[in-house]
Amino acid sequence: MSGRRFEQILRCFCVEEENSNDPLRKIKIFLDLLIQKFANAYAPNEALSLDESLLLFRGRLYFRTYMKGKKAKYVIKFYELCLVMRLMQSYLNKGHHLFMDNYYNSLPLSNKLLSKKTHVTGTLRVNRKGLPQEITRRKLRKGEHVWRRQNQTYVSKWKDKRDVLCLTTAYHPSMINTANRRQQEKRKPIEIVNYNQNMSGVDRADQMMSYYSCPRKTIRWYKKVIFHLLDVAVWNSFYIFKEKTGSQMKYIEYREAIIRSLTGIDNKRDGRTLVQFKRAQIQTNEINNNGTQHFPEKISPPKNYQRKTYFQRCKQCYKQGIRKETSYCCKNCMSKPALCPAPCFETWHTENNV
Repeated sequence: MSGRRFEQILRCFCVEEENSNDPLRKIKIFLDLLIQKFANAYAPNEALSLDESLLLFRGRLYFRTYMKGKKAKYVIKFYELCLVMRLMQSYLNKGHHLFMDNYYNSLPLSNKLLSKKTHVTGTLRVNRKGLPQEITRRKLRKGEHVWRRQNQTYVSKWKDKRDVLCLTTAYHPSMINTANRRQQEKRKPIEIVNYNQNMSGVDRADQMMSYYSCPRKTIRWYKKVIFHLLDVAVWNSFYIFKEKTGSQMKYIEYREAIIRSLTGIDNKRDGRTLVQFKRAQIQTNEINNNGTQHFPEKISPPKNYQRKTYFQRCKQCYKQGIRKETSYCCKNCMSKPALCPAPCFETWHTENNV
């Protein structure tokens, strides 16, 4: 398929659901199909992480999100396993452990999930309702760790560079030894250590997909979203492939293998040879006599030029990386190049054989 044919098909590409007022109607059918396929293809482990994925978009879209603190401020947010109770519906009562950040986490939500046999660990915002004030208002020294319990729910506070408020229903808050990036030993709360280990899934996926991304600049937001979802599908299949086979294949190699499989391209086949077109020879009426009949003359100034002498940059000096202006050009050359009388005038005509 040629590139022009692909652009024609892409221009008419649409998966819109008819007679619907849903703001996602342009992608709803495709999105629901992918979610169903993802659920059928993979059974997750105990740990689940809840986070949002961001897709850069600067066009007009009323549900576009503005994020002041981000480098890419205008984005479309994708909540991956997000709107908690609705998206967790098929994973409840199975003993999963959900990790989520302070955007979603709260005391009532954790209690509700615990009643559905689902543990929760995540950071908290200070203004959440129901939190113990002796924890939220207490000032700590660096490295200090305090906690309170209500039934099976623990709320803890730890001071590192800043205060970190955490809620967990899976661990008893305690300090453990861990190593940082420089392999230096440091004591951290167990709930914070496990939270950091399990919350990197979406960020890691976003990072890998950004290297070989399908979406391109377009005014059609739904096309950009659909291509982003295709990237998500390829990354998910790559993750399952590595988990099942133990292969050390790189992500780019996996993508190339999928492309070859879908297009039927064989590496052993030679590509189509390009048609070579001969360039038309530009005829010049310049005299070819190595400068014997070329004469310098003053450059004619343009209209409304007030000074008597008009200067232009010397062509020969420019070739040698020298910035020098001259008021002379060649009288007989059609292009009338600006040239210094000596030695550029002779050098120019000799090198160019005119």
